[in-house]
Amino acid sequence: MNDLSNTHISTAVKGSIGYLDPEYYRLQKITEKFDVYSFDVVLCEVLCARAPIDRTTEDHMQISLAEWVQHCYINGALDQVIDTHLQAKWCMDLSLH
Repeated sequence: MNDLSNTHISTAVKGSIGYLDPEYYRLQKITEKFDVYSFDVVLCEVLCARAPIDRTTEDHMQISLAEWVQHCYINGALDQVIDTHLQAKWCMDLSLH
């Protein structure tokens, strides 16, 4: 007979900087938002055409893609984050309809 009371498995979270939910760093707990945050970062990468962490930028606010997008959203400047090539394509597609 197996003893099922010893079934706890402990794992360490692995991930790349920029994709891990900052809440995880604070709480050291995985929440239901954990995967959603990572997916949102990937979506922002596509829309903004840039990496989640950019240490080459002069603007400290833009080092973290997620923080920069959130800052632009709060300040009503979300249109600034969309890649210009994507904006041009989107505008062209809208004019065809």
